[in-house]
Amino acid sequence: MILLDHVYEPSDDTFMLAEAILNENRTFNLALDMGCGSGALSIILAEKASHIIALDINPSAVKNTKLNALINGLSYKIDVVCGDLFHPIRYGYLFDLIVFNPPYLPEDEYDQILSLQDRLAWSGGISGRETIDAFINLLNSFMRNNGVLLMIQSSLSDYELTVKRLKNLNFKVKVIAIKNFFFERLCVIRAEKRDFHAQNICNIG
Repeated sequence: MILLDHVYEPSDDTFMLAEAILNENRTFNLALDMGCGSGALSIILAEKASHIIALDINPSAVKNTKLNALINGLSYKIDVVCGDLFHPIRYGYLFDLIVFNPPYLPEDEYDQILSLQDRLAWSGGISGRETIDAFINLLNSFMRNNGVLLMIQSSLSDYELTVKRLKNLNFKVKVIAIKNFFFERLCVIRAEKRDFHAQNICNIG
């Protein structure tokens, strides 16, 4: 793996998500690596998905993911796109698996000395939830029924609220991994989109 300047370096959150991906007991047709960074998770996703779209708002991260896909011989199955959340993706494009390591840390005035490009990798705004909430608001429109979301989050940005919001959107939600640090708790959230049609048939029966 190659890491370019101004790209988020794979860390504990990356490794927790990588383990969660590999622990999925099914394969997927189309996967999305939202906020792909260096492309580390896109490489892992290639073991579970037939095709991957890797997306990041940071042009340096897009370049980095393309480079790592190339050196790992995976350019044929990883398409890399630059943009903000789902906005570059055509409406109606549905994913079977979405993996997201969002910027989840609260930002304060001292962080303003950093470049915007560097802050984008970790800053979730004052509450830490700006990107997370925007993502959840759009999620249903881009996920197939029975599709799976794997997302990491910190206790510093209220992961319990994320669990609640996903349940309100009719996802089956579970925290599948937790790692404690002296200043925060990281958790991996697994959410599976329920099939409304199948549910209605069961209810009628």
